[in-house]
Formats: sequence, structure tokens, C-alpha cells
Amino acid sequence: MTRIACAAFVRNGFIFLVKRGPHKARYPNHWDLVGGHVELSETIEAALVWEAQEEVGLSPCGLTGSQSFQNCKQPALPAPATMFSR
Repeated sequence: MTRIACAAFVRNGFIFLVKRGPHKARYPNHWDLVGGHVELSETIEAALVWEAQEEVGLSPCGLTGSQSFQNCKQPALPAPATMFSR
């Protein structure tokens, strides 16, 4: 099973989003939260820190509000995902 970690970076009521590349198989050129795949050997938190630093140079701290969910609209997509907010 594929695990995905993503984060909502919020400042002054605004959520920081990234635009997916045109080469992506799923949802190319769409806006998305910062995140990515979680390797079998890493924790969700470690994966999130790595993805945030790699993608946008942010270092998440004080992760709160962890929530896991399944993709109910398109069950063929990777799931479950875990979202954190700061």
C-alpha cells in the first residue's frame, strides 16, 4: 500500500500550495499541498520533513492535527494519505 504525507503550511490565513509539474501522471499542472510518498523505512513525520525541504525549502516544526484518510472518490489512487497542519 502506498502512503502519502502532505502538510498545510498556513500563515496569516493563507495556505501555501505548490503546482504539480506537467509531467506528473496524476493531476498534472494542478495546485497541491506540499508532500509526497512515505518509504517503508521512514515515519510519516520524517517523510514530510524530507519532502518539504526537498520541494520548497521549508522545515516544518510543531506538527499538529494529524489526520489520515482514504481517497473515497477515486479508490484506485494511492491511499491512505496523512495530512498535518502547522
